[in-house]
Amino acid sequence: MHTLDISVLLNLNHFEVWKSLKILHHEDIFAMPLKEKQVLILLISAAAIAIMIAVSAFLIISSEKPTVSVDCSQVVGKTVNLIGVNCGPMGPYGWEKVYVNNFTREYINMGVQFIRVHDLWDLADVDVVFPNFKKDPSDESAYDFFLTDKHIRYMLNTGAQIIYRLGYSYSDPPKNKPPSDLEKWAEVCLHIVKHYNDGWANGMHKAIKYWEVWNEPDYERFWGGTVEDYFRLYNITARKIKEYDPSLLVGGPGLAYRTDFLEAFLRMCRDNKAPLDFVSWHIYTSNPRDVYSKALTVRSLMKQYGFSDKLCIITEWNIEMDSDYDLCRSSFGASFTAATLILLQDAGINMTTFYRGDSWTWGGIFYRNGTAGKVYHVMIAFKEVFRNPFRVKCDTDPRLFAMTTKSEDGKSVILAVSNHASRSLDYVIKVSNLPWSGSFSYELFSIDDTSNLSLVSSGESSGNKFELPTTINPYGVHILKLKAKP
Repeated sequence: MHTLDISVLLNLNHFEVWKSLKILHHEDIFAMPLKEKQVLILLISAAAIAIMIAVSAFLIISSEKPTVSVDCSQVVGKTVNLIGVNCGPMGPYGWEKVYVNNFTREYINMGVQFIRVHDLWDLADVDVVFPNFKKDPSDESAYDFFLTDKHIRYMLNTGAQIIYRLGYSYSDPPKNKPPSDLEKWAEVCLHIVKHYNDGWANGMHKAIKYWEVWNEPDYERFWGGTVEDYFRLYNITARKIKEYDPSLLVGGPGLAYRTDFLEAFLRMCRDNKAPLDFVSWHIYTSNPRDVYSKALTVRSLMKQYGFSDKLCIITEWNIEMDSDYDLCRSSFGASFTAATLILLQDAGINMTTFYRGDSWTWGGIFYRNGTAGKVYHVMIAFKEVFRNPFRVKCDTDPRLFAMTTKSEDGKSVILAVSNHASRSLDYVIKVSNLPWSGSFSYELFSIDDTSNLSLVSSGESSGNKFELPTTINPYGVHILKLKAKP
């Protein structure tokens, strides 16, 4: 919505209008004959009146509060639960790679659906599990699963499914060299798969379904080889896993940012009939609309190369962070997260794993002492939003992001609103065609600088309509719950 600085227009006198319209220099005006001067004054006065009328109309229109309008009778789609995170519930102490925090209860509270195993450094990486590449991949004694198993069990105890990234974590200097023997590396990966799904080497059974081959091969820090080298690695590894167990889901590439790389990858998979169950990619931005736009681009490429029926997964996403690492745990990070979860409902995304769920300084939901940041409360709120299976029509002012869901039994309606901006906004919530006609309760909760999913207002009403004027704070999130009375 465009804004107009009306203060200048409201204070214009006729002479200022002459100057602002640049019709004539004042020297020319005073040199005019009297009759021509009178005509000019009449013309400019008429122009000034027209400006005043336009300004008055603008004031009337702009005085109307922005609205979030919900029509519960119009189902627009199924709700997609996108709550997932990188890294398990055992959290480090900030930058220190010492796991001192246990967020199992908090992960359950957030309703985490998926956990991606990545950037755990001393865990899960191929060279950690199989430390001596000269050894035989079929030799159980060549593997060290102890610590990785421990953390995988913590992850499974949250009720989440696991996406296991086969490859290496961020490190300095980088571990970005392609394996010296691609076939052998793929065989090692296959035995890791067997350990977690068939009990090989005193392992688990059917524990991990999703397998992502490598991380960010379009970024030199993670891949120092050629594009073709990665394609060969993916092709060999994906085939081994799918030939072993076709029910497992294999994908990649965990794209950093290059859509030209993704296009070449999809072309390779199509031309070589390489197994591809999901396409994974990453994005870091402070604008939620960028995430939505990138999702549409990825989906378009998947359709172009014949993979429209495959899963599209964002395996890393968060705000951009330079030096203010706490920004991701602030209300700014919270409103960004909420807005993104809302927008992605209509972007063809099947799953996401936020970077990251623990207490790592860069991106973690929690502070290093275990205190929750604002995003934690957003996840708790959206756990309930996503629990309702149906999305209903929700039109909103362009300055806000909003979505509404309703329960299968028609007794619950939940509205989520995000104000990812630096100013507060007065607005009106209007809900029509509620799935009941009797009495109901309402509760409005807020997440912002001073509140953590705190109750703002509550009460009771009746009928099939509801209206509530309210104010959302800068970088604020509102959750409105409407529940039918028994």
